[in-house]
Amino acid sequence: MPLGSEAENDSTLYHVEFSELLPLEGARGVALKVTEPAGNPCCDGPESRSGETWRVFADLPRGVAELLSVTTMRDDSSHSDDPEVDSQTTYRAQITLDRDVQNRDKEVVATFHEEVKEITYEGEKANPHTVSQRSGTLHYRWTPASLHFEEIK
Repeated sequence: MPLGSEAENDSTLYHVEFSELLPLEGARGVALKVTEPAGNPCCDGPESRSGETWRVFADLPRGVAELLSVTTMRDDSSHSDDPEVDSQTTYRAQITLDRDVQNRDKEVVATFHEEVKEITYEGEKANPHTVSQRSGTLHYRWTPASLHFEEIK
């Protein structure tokens, strides 16, 4: 199952966990929680990225297709020795489902918060400060005619 952006060269070890079934008009989706652990087990470096996505797949007439991918967690960190400044980005999102009267999922809502921090050092003492924060809500509507989720802007 292609999970990375470059499936041919993807050497990431993913953890895939069943999340839930999604009854949709015209299809039946399966939501999976896909976790990408920090770093590669063989190498350690100044950059670290880990994350989790909530992905919906369905068996459609054209074959198995990924219908939606929403980032639910991301932790990025970067370390620089010259000057000694570390940066950390933390992103969290909560998924909720909106259902119709037939109990079919018609919309996926992701409520998120992201925070970016820089950490400078005075000797061994870390001095973190927040560079930016943002919060919001993303909406994805199920479109039965084309059998896909469409982001509502």
